[in-house]
Amino acid sequence: MQITPEAAKDIARHSGATTFKTRDLSNPEINIKYGTYLLAERIDDYGGNVAAALASYNAGPGPVEEWGGDELKVENITYPETRAYVELVLERQKEYREKYGSELGYGSG
Repeated sequence: MQITPEAAKDIARHSGATTFKTRDLSNPEINIKYGTYLLAERIDDYGGNVAAALASYNAGPGPVEEWGGDELKVENITYPETRAYVELVLERQKEYREKYGSELGYGSG
């Protein structure tokens, strides 16, 4: 997951972790928990707009605010790397839901 040491320290404070060390990010279990915590926080920050949350996760909140904040549409992302990242994750989400959707409660799939 893309977690900077600064973001991880902030997540540790907010999530009640008491023994976090930067090297903990090399532990996949901790890294994934922190990454999903951050992504969930970003989804909440952007009112459920997953594209905005993903863009913020990749490029930071500053550019996302310039691109429309919680009203952001993928086509408004001007950083090619971030736009490609968001498009890829959204495509994988769609594929996952099509393959496993009925098992996860997303209707037929």
